Amino acid sequence: MKRTSLFWQLYPSYLLIMTLCLAGTGWYLSSVFQQFYFDQVEEDLIARAQLIRVHVRSLPELSDEKKIDALCKNLGALVSTRITVILPSGKVIGDSEKDPALMDNHATRPEIKVACKGLTGSSIRYSHTLKTRMMYVAIPLKKENRIIAVIRASKPLSAIEEALASIRLKIIWGCFCVILFSAPLSFVVSRRLSRPVKDLTKGAECFTGGNLEHRISLPPHASYEFHLLADTMNRMARELDMRISDLAQQRNELDTVLSSMYEGVVALDLEKRIVFINDSAAQLFKVDKLAAPGRPFEELTRHPHIQNLVQDVTICKETVYEEIEFPGNDEIYLLVHGTPLKSFREDIVVGVLLVFNDITKLKQIEKVRRDFVANVSHELKTPITAIRGAVETLIDLLATADNRDCKRFMEIILENTRRINRIVEDLLILARLEQGSDRYTVEFEKLNVSNLLEMAKEACSIAAGNKQVEIIVSCNEDIFVRGNPHFLEQAIINLIDNAIKYSGAGKKVLVQAEEEKDMVVIRVIDHGCGIPAEHLPRVFERFYRVDKGRSREMGGTGLGLAIVKHVVCLHGGKVSVESTPGKGSIFSISIPN
Repeated sequence: MKRTSLFWQLYPSYLLIMTLCLAGTGWYLSSVFQQFYFDQVEEDLIARAQLIRVHVRSLPELSDEKKIDALCKNLGALVSTRITVILPSGKVIGDSEKDPALMDNHATRPEIKVACKGLTGSSIRYSHTLKTRMMYVAIPLKKENRIIAVIRASKPLSAIEEALASIRLKIIWGCFCVILFSAPLSFVVSRRLSRPVKDLTKGAECFTGGNLEHRISLPPHASYEFHLLADTMNRMARELDMRISDLAQQRNELDTVLSSMYEGVVALDLEKRIVFINDSAAQLFKVDKLAAPGRPFEELTRHPHIQNLVQDVTICKETVYEEIEFPGNDEIYLLVHGTPLKSFREDIVVGVLLVFNDITKLKQIEKVRRDFVANVSHELKTPITAIRGAVETLIDLLATADNRDCKRFMEIILENTRRINRIVEDLLILARLEQGSDRYTVEFEKLNVSNLLEMAKEACSIAAGNKQVEIIVSCNEDIFVRGNPHFLEQAIINLIDNAIKYSGAGKKVLVQAEEEKDMVVIRVIDHGCGIPAEHLPRVFERFYRVDKGRSREMGGTGLGLAIVKHVVCLHGGKVSVESTPGKGSIFSISIPN
């Protein structure tokens, strides 16, 4: 339904009210004029009737109807008034216009009835005799306190009615002219009254559209109430703008905090639809952060434990947390906290807030620690068991005094003692590297990479000679790097020693260094047995062995590559390995130059 504007409510109303007022005024004036004229005519007729009564009373007898009729006709012609003399019985005995004998009995006429009672009677009615509206005035003619006749004077109202019609026409034209003049004036007044409302409406629409900086300005002629309303709305807009700005700032701060959180955060409504998701959660579930709101949570994950957790939070209205494992190629462990979201005014649950804490690395560290303890125990148990067995055998041999066997078992004890010593030394190196993980606690200096590689080659020359492996160094003399000489040399020695152990007789180990952009890359390339792909991600872990039995036979502690990784990380670099089973391996360390 289309609603009418304030202007079209005011303008026609003003015109209608003005028209009704003018019509009422015109009708009242017309009535006043009519009554005024009628009163004047009535008074005139009374005066004339009284004058005629004097003449009629001068007659000796009323029985001479001819004389009375002649008198009426003479006097009527003189005063231009119809004169009628009627007996109390209603019989007309004289009339200035008609023959009395032809006239009806007038006893029933209203003015005659009143006059017969001794009063002055008057009446306005249509005369069938003269075929026009007439005013009749009748007065009694008394003799010796007895009414002997009624003198009636009458006059046509046509002239008066014509005058009244002329007056009414002038009144109508005057009213019409007033309306014509008032119409544009009413239009202007209506516009002036409705314009502030339009300005207020426009301002409210601006506020509704979010433009709270707009200010309502009314014309000076607007009323006090409109100005008060405009000031109130402007003040409301300022308050809303300030509050919305505060809310927006708080929301931006909250979004920044949630977006920068390492933990994934997802807010759901009671229908399990996503209300909010931060960057970490979007990355965890591999969804678009902007497209996620409004989607069912089941589209992100159908993990039964998470779905049950959401259901438990909704029912219990309490915080629930659970460790959840995501199976797959890369196992992910999550600690999920579910908290009910409650309404601001009432203690009613309106949604669920889920916080996903990725504890995969913690689980991996925990596993590495468990493996470390198990591996250290195993590595130390083997030589200790050998030493124990050798000592027990020595005790038995000392009883038989077999010196040759005693020497052999003493050598076994010595070799296993050395093995334990190597394990302990490597553990101490790892401890030093971990304690000095802050590079500013370790002394760095400018090192010539070529000299560094030559020293590492020299340190491994005996082991290479025993395995008949040739070490080839390829490096320009002008390559330098900042680092700790002892740690870097140890890392390169460990890589070369590892390459020698897994290379067959007559093989070559290539050690090369080159500059790539802002890094110095050192590669140790062997042509040994290689490493299967499934073992590559873990070769730098402590005590991790691809072939545990073979590694121990070669005298390795299982800590060499772990030391390499720690040294490279200490220098702000990266370590990597490429290998093809049966063809060899390439270990690369990249250090900023």
